[in-house]
Amino acid sequence: MLRPFRAVILENAYLQLTILPELGGRIYECVFKPTGQNIFYRNRVLKPTPWGPLTREQNWWLAAGGMEWAFPVDEHGYEWGLPWSYSIERSASETTVTVEDSTETRPRVSVEIGLPPDTAYFVIRPRIENPTGSVISYQYWTNAMLSLGSPSMSANTEFVYPTREVVVHSAGPSSGLPGERTTMGWAMWQERDRAWYYNWVDWFSFFIPQRTQDFVGAFNHETELGVARIFPRQQVPGVKLFAWGQESPYTFEYTDDGSQYFEIWGGPNRTFWPEDDNNLGPGESRRWSECWYPFQQIGGLDFANRDAASSLAFLEEALQLGVATTYPQEGTVVLDLGEEELYRQEESISPGRPHVHQLPLPPGSPVEGLVSLTYLGSDGEVVARYQSDMLPP
Repeated sequence: MLRPFRAVILENAYLQLTILPELGGRIYECVFKPTGQNIFYRNRVLKPTPWGPLTREQNWWLAAGGMEWAFPVDEHGYEWGLPWSYSIERSASETTVTVEDSTETRPRVSVEIGLPPDTAYFVIRPRIENPTGSVISYQYWTNAMLSLGSPSMSANTEFVYPTREVVVHSAGPSSGLPGERTTMGWAMWQERDRAWYYNWVDWFSFFIPQRTQDFVGAFNHETELGVARIFPRQQVPGVKLFAWGQESPYTFEYTDDGSQYFEIWGGPNRTFWPEDDNNLGPGESRRWSECWYPFQQIGGLDFANRDAASSLAFLEEALQLGVATTYPQEGTVVLDLGEEELYRQEESISPGRPHVHQLPLPPGSPVEGLVSLTYLGSDGEVVARYQSDMLPP
């Protein structure tokens, strides 16, 4: 059975966002116009599943795809499938669609979805409000279901979570991973690099206990499309990743074509567990801002901020460096090894034109010491910088 939904479309030169107010106010698509690729997973069917905080009969979550607002309890909350109201505002700096779960009698949430002109990022500004006369406990999470330019996620998807340790939320019986609440190393575990999806056999999800950077992301090495989430980690310390695993038997529960996706989660709660519930007093509210963007062709992701994403990798006897920006910029790409400058190139970079360069190295030569990849703006200020003690694999 086909069912139509009202769609609100936000569009500039680089992005086209499709918002479905009647399906939980979600962002259903984000098309990166330079390549025509959608970063989000889009399920071909809306199929009730057994997952969610209640039973299938009470709360049959839909793995519809896109970006959903999970509220007011853990996991996917209750609001993912309800009709939300929406409004549109336009200014010189941004066009904004505000979706809102309107009520006067219980905790409520609204999300401003902003698209500035001539940028490849969009901004979300969730606002949680307690209109009641009592203190309330809540969980809020933004959940992005992604496949990065493919109908089903690629085995060559690389997860970029800058941390050395993760805390297991859940792991499938065939995953070979420890159980709930166990701290384990990231990304190497039992001689497998878990940052690469081809090393995931069964489902796995984790939280980051110590956040040292204000970004997370992923890169699909088949489609050469990546995504970055930039967020204020002091305000929204919750960071989570989930994916099904290569041999998951559960795809039939949410789709009919066997397709898979992964989920990047973020929010003000540190974990899903009750001890990390947050409180709001009567009349209080909480609000923050973060941005998301796609990028292309730079070979991976090592660093990201609102202005640019960068990558640095070994390719046998060469270093490959890549820089992608979220708006057109004139600047200089510089690669340093210790005190020695190995590469400098003035370059015009834009979302549709990233800078990628392979720097040959003498055969057998070691690369030791601090490697620094810097993108300088036209005024000489640092736009983005990635530093690492790198050695050939």
